[in-house]
Amino acid sequence: MVIIGIYRPPRNLCGDHQQLLENELSQVCNWASLQSNSVVIIGDLNLNRLRSDKREGKLLLDLEIEQCFMSNQETYQSGTSWNNNKSQPY
Repeated sequence: MVIIGIYRPPRNLCGDHQQLLENELSQVCNWASLQSNSVVIIGDLNLNRLRSDKREGKLLLDLEIEQCFMSNQETYQSGTSWNNNKSQPY
């Protein structure tokens, strides 16, 4: 099993930064997949996966499709836990 922890500080995805992030994530995932059939990625990319209509959400969804990953679809936003697009206060 390969476990990868990633943290990306909050910042807008624009220009070359988006392409660089996309390439780096893809390379890391490709490397991990070659090492083991079981890959776990944890951390905080500061990207909102639930917003598939935005660049950041599309980036994550495309990566999941490319790598055949499954996601638990959980994220966090301003003191509210989000699960499957439903807001649940603490």
